[in-house]
Amino acid sequence: MQLIFILILSLFLFNTSDSYATCGGVAPTKAKYDTNKQLYSSALSNVDIDDLELVPLDENDETEWNDAPEKQKKDGVIKKLSKTKTQDNLQIKWLESLRPKDFVLLQEIVELKGEKLDLYGKDLETRYKENPDVFSTAIPYGLFLIDTGEVEKAGLLFERAISDFKSNQVPVVYKAWTDILKGNYIQAKDALHPVVMEKVNAGITGIGAGIWLPQHIDAVVGLYLLKDHLPEKDRVEISKIVDDVTKHFTKNPKFVSILITKDLNNGKLQEASEKFSNILQRYPENPTILTLLGVSQLLTGYLDEALVLFDQVNGIYPYSSTSYLMKARVLSLTGEKEEADTLIQKAFQLDSQLKKATKNKLLLAKTYKFDRGSNKSKPVKKANKS
Repeated sequence: MQLIFILILSLFLFNTSDSYATCGGVAPTKAKYDTNKQLYSSALSNVDIDDLELVPLDENDETEWNDAPEKQKKDGVIKKLSKTKTQDNLQIKWLESLRPKDFVLLQEIVELKGEKLDLYGKDLETRYKENPDVFSTAIPYGLFLIDTGEVEKAGLLFERAISDFKSNQVPVVYKAWTDILKGNYIQAKDALHPVVMEKVNAGITGIGAGIWLPQHIDAVVGLYLLKDHLPEKDRVEISKIVDDVTKHFTKNPKFVSILITKDLNNGKLQEASEKFSNILQRYPENPTILTLLGVSQLLTGYLDEALVLFDQVNGIYPYSSTSYLMKARVLSLTGEKEEADTLIQKAFQLDSQLKKATKNKLLLAKTYKFDRGSNKSKPVKKANKS
């Protein structure tokens, strides 16, 4: 079965959200689409040529020959995927996962740029210093600090907020996020698990379930991000909870990003493609989803498209550690080692936990099974070092 992934994207801005709404927690505006843009193409060029069957070339049909990846051309014939082969045989998988810095907590972070964002941050800081015990000033400033990398300062803010706003789950959840970013996984799990279970026990969906507020969504995402750092028994339990929740919310970009990651981890590219198509119709500039789309392009060997997407993510939300890491992976594959090293250092600055891995391990390409030769006709966009 030939895998054709068609994804149409366009640009538009998110709606303004409530003061501490999460990215994707508000109703999206209607998007326009460029129907001529095809980001996903055949993944056949990633398959061992022995897994393909010979198909005689129609001499009158130059289009098929010109469009076929070079790897599929041999001795005047095109080799195509045999009908007996399944998607699982392709073994195209992402063996990694998203990281905490890939998720936006405060919507204004992606809506404001440059000087406007700096002014917004200074205003939040001023108002917090004047009224640190006011919920509507403390929480947005704390989320701003997390998103922009001031993790220690955010942790102290939320510690105070837990004391100031007793019995309120919001500061508990985001203090746990600072613990995840610092590698305090057990402590974060102990804080997030009760919040999620209270919501789950009330009902995930249905009349009695109530609204899934930003803190509920981010508590589930937090558990997802820390689960692989827990003992096996806890990891299995948390994985089941996350799966039980996320499968019901196919229109929430944070939950969908978890579902897409799971598809990519299992080599289910067709399923991932369908989820991309659906969620990007509603949120075509969601940086987490676009990061995963870039990963998908990297997996299928389309390095130039991957670079374009990672650059797009960095323009929307310049704090995503995975986008920098994956862009470095692409540049390493194309021989641009100096640029790749610069981006690795940037990823380290954004995510201190990445420093526990070596540069060489982060840049390894063996998990990406594609033929670089299939991209020879496409110039790979040279990345900026910023």
